[in-house]
Amino acid sequence: MSKNFKLMSKKVLIVLLTLAVIIGFGMPGISYTLAATGNTSVASYASSSVAQPKIPAKLKGKTVRIVSYKTGSNYVATKATSDDTINSPSASSNIVSVTLCDVKNTKKTYTVKASKGVMTLVVKGAQYDIIRAKNNKTKFKSGTYSFAATSGADTYTEPAKFGNMGGNTSQYTYRSALKIKDGAIDAAETIKSLLKKATYSKSTIKNGSLTSKGGFFNGIIVDAASKNTTFNIDKMKMYFNGDGANDFQGEGVAILAQTSGKDTKATSTVNINQTYVHTKGVIRTAAAAKGNGILNIKNSVIYAEETGDTNAQYNALVVPMMKRTPFALGLEGTVRATNILGSAQGIYKDSMIVSSGWGALSTDSGTSYANNNNQYALNVSGVTAGIGSVEKAKKGKTYTATKTVNGTKYGFTMKGSGYVAYADSGVHDKFTNVKFYSPDYAQIMASSTSSAYYTNSTIKSGRIAVMTQQNAGGTISIKDSTVSAADTAVQIKSGAANAGYTNVVLDNAKVKLGTSHKWGGTLVELVESDDAGNPGVTSYKTSDTGDSATYGKAAIKASNASIKNGTYTGNIWNNIYNKTESLNVNINNAKLTGTISSSYGYHLTAAGKRMANGTTLNACTTGDYRKGTLTDYKKIGAQYNVANEQVNNPVNVKLSNNSTWKIDLADGTNGQAKACYINNLSVEAGSTLTSDYPVTVYVYGTQDIKGTVGSNVTIKSAAVDKTGSTDDGVVTTTQFYDQTPVTFKAVDENGDNCAVSAIVEYKAFTTLQFNVEPTDGYTITDVKADKGSLNKTTGDYAYELTNASGNKDTVTVTITVKKS
Repeated sequence: MSKNFKLMSKKVLIVLLTLAVIIGFGMPGISYTLAATGNTSVASYASSSVAQPKIPAKLKGKTVRIVSYKTGSNYVATKATSDDTINSPSASSNIVSVTLCDVKNTKKTYTVKASKGVMTLVVKGAQYDIIRAKNNKTKFKSGTYSFAATSGADTYTEPAKFGNMGGNTSQYTYRSALKIKDGAIDAAETIKSLLKKATYSKSTIKNGSLTSKGGFFNGIIVDAASKNTTFNIDKMKMYFNGDGANDFQGEGVAILAQTSGKDTKATSTVNINQTYVHTKGVIRTAAAAKGNGILNIKNSVIYAEETGDTNAQYNALVVPMMKRTPFALGLEGTVRATNILGSAQGIYKDSMIVSSGWGALSTDSGTSYANNNNQYALNVSGVTAGIGSVEKAKKGKTYTATKTVNGTKYGFTMKGSGYVAYADSGVHDKFTNVKFYSPDYAQIMASSTSSAYYTNSTIKSGRIAVMTQQNAGGTISIKDSTVSAADTAVQIKSGAANAGYTNVVLDNAKVKLGTSHKWGGTLVELVESDDAGNPGVTSYKTSDTGDSATYGKAAIKASNASIKNGTYTGNIWNNIYNKTESLNVNINNAKLTGTISSSYGYHLTAAGKRMANGTTLNACTTGDYRKGTLTDYKKIGAQYNVANEQVNNPVNVKLSNNSTWKIDLADGTNGQAKACYINNLSVEAGSTLTSDYPVTVYVYGTQDIKGTVGSNVTIKSAAVDKTGSTDDGVVTTTQFYDQTPVTFKAVDENGDNCAVSAIVEYKAFTTLQFNVEPTDGYTITDVKADKGSLNKTTGDYAYELTNASGNKDTVTVTITVKKS
């Protein structure tokens, strides 16, 4: 066959394919086929590729370095530091031309330009950061490097909010090695030269590696803009070194599943199987999903590791939201291994997932379980996860835990700071047969009805196994599982700093509590929150005044602790005093040994003495907290409880189904008690209240005793001291993300203060979303704000308060009530 005939045949074939596209899809250009290059199989492309920059012929055979670069029109400079370009997401992601020189003749320069879009440096099949290479005067041999161009059409801009970043604008232009959009390869956003070490198509990438040695770059983006899209990542090794940019938007994430179009029902599903992903960098998340994205991780290892940014590099990194965990959580750390955002879902099976500091299995800004078709944000089974480090297990070396994944044994060492799993905004997490390890928290549950359910699992914590804050009726359920906590099994934070109430269920759980700290030995505690405030707040001043509290504060809904089916040892405390909140303790078919009581709490110094009020606890604000000696974060949540007369902190105890409460008064080594102070006490027939030595139980409410009370137990009636109480009308206080204070105040129709008449639940961030409910005997007639904009909304919260531009003064929300 002649060459001319072959060429004619190819042209005819192209015409026929084009006609087929027009007939099949109604318009040309939506999809066409290309022969793949390198190891690429035949692929379907969603768009045409961008013209690629060319290295000048005169540099062939020469070793070069980068002399300078130019950024495009999307670059946004910041004033966070004197030179933000040393670590700027916007600068690094918007380079449009580069000037090179021969290292042996630096006076002669050569310019490489992108005719369209933005540039990426590729060296030996790996992505490098152009600015870092320029500043380091990195040398590149001829034939080992190239520059790729992508369209630069996908950008994100948002004002920065915290610390030295405040007042600046964060901008990012997405670049990726591979982008899949609506089931086809987006050629304009794909860099083929980064994919030569793998086989890929529109549906799969497999049997290879993908490497990024520079920050502010995405690996694989799978986007469902207008139709359901599924993509498989099989038997890949992915290494990403350098900082990320904004993990709320998936900027710099190695693997991202997202939905970007107007079709709110479209889903983007990424199946990650037999794959190893290792990232190193501040907020350089390994895998994330947003919108209706779904991450299916199976038989894989996901490891996000912090790196030692200098202070200059860290301060130059300007992002819209957080670049380290909020100090309010009592943590340090700068990277989340996985992150599930919005209505997205993470389904993780038979894998190991680790962050060196901040969070391993994170959710953020989620859609509540009730509003997301009762779908779990995290559905995790057979996974070993934690805060620490991962390596291939070495013979003879001791690890916190090991797990064999795809025939390779990995060793995990617990260290650093962070949480394993998180739930916020009303999302629910489900964990089955998991093993979680953290120096701090295994689980945190935050706003709304956020909940977590553990079955047949192992939880190990160096401080507090589960902590809840701003929670509003969520459930932490631990069933048929083992919990080992150095201090506390479950801590519920509430009170003045942020109202919260939670349902705790321990069902056939084996709980082992440490006793080395005076604030330890706690099974469940409802504590006056020492939350430092919104992200960006880096210090907290202690104010522990529970022992001088007066009666009559605004009410918060009750928290509940259900202790079921097993034998438990530990203390249960309620030290709320700035609000009124009950803790209902139900012991069902179980035996509990310990103290249950109203209490007051306070922080301790390193010497074990009561910390003076006004003592400032500080977060680390440097580039690498691991190199410092500041450990104040460990004091957050560490409260020493002293059993005390009931004020605003009732504890209601019920024994049922042949249960036993064996009173063992805290002796000062883990809290302190000379008696137990209970509001309502119920001992059903067949149940027992006992002690090995004489103790007194003071009961302020009802006594319903049908079971057995041991001879060492004396029950005495008591009354709450109501003297000195005042009503300031304050229901609760909080703040916007910029620390502008917000006060909720309740008054009656005559304008008189009536703090006990209303309950407020809220979620505070850029705006403040909240619900208001009347307490018994009242109805709400009006809700107004003296500043900003207050609007009614639909969803989990009935109201949304937006601060007035530039306002820093306290915003007061007045709730008017009348008696029913």
